[in-house]
Amino acid sequence: MIWSVIVMNTESKPRFAKFYDFQPIEKQQELIRSVYGVLCSRGENISNFVEAESIFGSFYVAPCIGIATLYFVLVFNSSENELAMLDLIQGTSNILCDGFVTSRLLIMEMLQGI
Repeated sequence: MIWSVIVMNTESKPRFAKFYDFQPIEKQQELIRSVYGVLCSRGENISNFVEAESIFGSFYVAPCIGIATLYFVLVFNSSENELAMLDLIQGTSNILCDGFVTSRLLIMEMLQGI
């Protein structure tokens, strides 16, 4: 079960956050700060999977780090396949990147036609 989806920049500012269980705003902000703290304290050559039982109890965090300046984080329990969650993050980031490149090329073409 996916519990939360968080996209934040490298300065810990959330760009998108969706909690599938109700959490008060203050609790959401606290969780986002805690996740950012865990992500920033990790080394560069460490796995993309982080157990965050101290933050979420029996839930896990699967960050995908190093995609532009964003952290894509899925919080899910042990019933989910970790590699499938990582693949979901990778596919989503690829779609966003392709959309950005496509829109940029369209804008450049429009500007050249003026």
